Amino acid sequence: MPAERQPEERYLSTRDVALTCGVDRYTVREWVSKGILELAGRGYRGAHLFREQDVQSLLRNPPRFWRRDVSTEDIIRLREVEGLTWEKIAVKAGISRSGAQYRYEQYRKPCDGEAAAEPEYIRLSDYPVITRWTASRTGTKQLAATLARELAQTPVGTRLESGRKAGARLGVSGTTVFSARQHLIRLGLIHKCGAHHHVGRKPEQKNGFPLPLGG
Repeated sequence: MPAERQPEERYLSTRDVALTCGVDRYTVREWVSKGILELAGRGYRGAHLFREQDVQSLLRNPPRFWRRDVSTEDIIRLREVEGLTWEKIAVKAGISRSGAQYRYEQYRKPCDGEAAAEPEYIRLSDYPVITRWTASRTGTKQLAATLARELAQTPVGTRLESGRKAGARLGVSGTTVFSARQHLIRLGLIHKCGAHHHVGRKPEQKNGFPLPLGG
């Protein structure tokens, strides 16, 4: 009696795994480096090959941090409220970096036929204290008034240049710029997101309660 023929083992490329799992190729490579997915071998020109059964097993028992049901609202919150980088968002949300970035950009892009929203600007007339800062004997407050006048010409949400660059442009140190920006943060003219300052108040949290000002 002839022996039963074993089914031929199927192999998938990195692209096939990415399509099957709904991630990008960079995420698949990261799984390999972390030992989450075993590399079965190499194909033409050194292309990575994976056993189909290993990929199916991964789908049945996904890593703890791999969440495919993450919402776009979660991505926006992680980016705009918590100020995380795309790399940290990918790890925290359990999706690929490029996937998170794509969904964020698609959400922010105006729909077809819809005009882009008019940029919003800060009105210095709402902050009379800035006029007093101009005549202040304190150097940081005078600089804060100068920076505030620049903010009035900058759309809300714009990321500001680094303190070192601003200091070089204004002829002061980066530390002095940082101290002056603390006054602007207390007024709500700017907020800190991650390592950068942005024009305007900090976006509200998901539950609607405002975040405390401060950097």
